[in-house]
Amino acid sequence: MSPIAYVLIAAAFSLVILSIVLCIGAGLEQPNGWVLRLWRASIWHPDAIPEGEGKVAADVKRTLLPFYDLVLIGAALLAIRGGMPTFVIVYNDAVSGSAAWSLLGAASLCLIGVAFPRLWRLEAAAKITLTTILLVYGVMLLGSSVTEPARGFVGGLTIAVCLLPVSRILWLGDEYRKRKAT
Repeated sequence: MSPIAYVLIAAAFSLVILSIVLCIGAGLEQPNGWVLRLWRASIWHPDAIPEGEGKVAADVKRTLLPFYDLVLIGAALLAIRGGMPTFVIVYNDAVSGSAAWSLLGAASLCLIGVAFPRLWRLEAAAKITLTTILLVYGVMLLGSSVTEPARGFVGGLTIAVCLLPVSRILWLGDEYRKRKAT
């Protein structure tokens, strides 16, 4: 399959999820059975985020985090298709493929954890895995920038991309401590 096909698959998957969320949220006054349970359990339900957290927290949880995870799912699909060159250089194709599939699994689990707040432990574990893969890749790129300076920028950018999942891990820990205290 071509890289464009992988991007189209990821985009179609994203549109299906978005359509379901929008249809459930906007159109169904009295959904039945599993649809109602799914809707109530999702981050997009009006009662999913306590009012005390504010609009910014709601926007981050409902928009930014899912979008970030979808972008990483797309990137993982491209990595599965084209490999992760620095892993190939430092290790081999098998490690590169494993890292790409692990990235896809972690990003997918992050999306599920973000979408359903009760699965916060799953999200935290997946974010730790995701961050580890990205940090290792970024450090390897920075290390290889000694001989190929152009890799330094990509390495720095890869490490910078880790700021959002690291902050989310800390946020989840803070929410857990608050729940435990009450």
